[in-house]
Amino acid sequence: MARWFRSSRFLLALVAVLAGLVSLSRAQMGGLVVEPSAGQRLVWEFVLDAKQRNDGRPNEPAIESRGSGVGRLVYDTSSKLLQYELHWSDLEGEVTGVELRGPARAHQSTARRLTEFPSNTEISRAREGHMSGEHVLREQVQPGFERLPTGSILIVLVNSGGYLSIQTTAHPRGEIRGNVGHAISAEAPPTTEP
Repeated sequence: MARWFRSSRFLLALVAVLAGLVSLSRAQMGGLVVEPSAGQRLVWEFVLDAKQRNDGRPNEPAIESRGSGVGRLVYDTSSKLLQYELHWSDLEGEVTGVELRGPARAHQSTARRLTEFPSNTEISRAREGHMSGEHVLREQVQPGFERLPTGSILIVLVNSGGYLSIQTTAHPRGEIRGNVGHAISAEAPPTTEP
């Protein structure tokens, strides 16, 4: 009886481990989808550089750029407000555009925009500069792609499927890139007391 009990416990433990491995591999392969809940503030911080750009475009010639930067995105699930702050330096060309794209994993790229930064956003066009602001995240309608609702954009971001690309006069298809990755925090937004 004791032997049967020990082997049953072993089998149950083995099944639990295997189930965990299957779940982990689904998450790594994009099979597991995490959806944020209402009332959360999601925060992403990331680094921008040419290596991530080259890794994301394996079928294109690599570029050599000393350009680098840092970025921070904050999204409030209740207000649907996306705040952004980007800093860059040592670019080879002047900045011509900034785009948040996806879905794409770290070693992939796409022409699909997840959001367009408002045209009135002041972009420092210099080789060293910054961009910051906020806007309501809205569904994207882009020629050649299906309509992308706001909820789908958020699921892409929460599941590490987005990247930020900075285009320059020297590299119109992107000089540096930052893979957005997992949110570093998911906190409740501050409440105001009456």
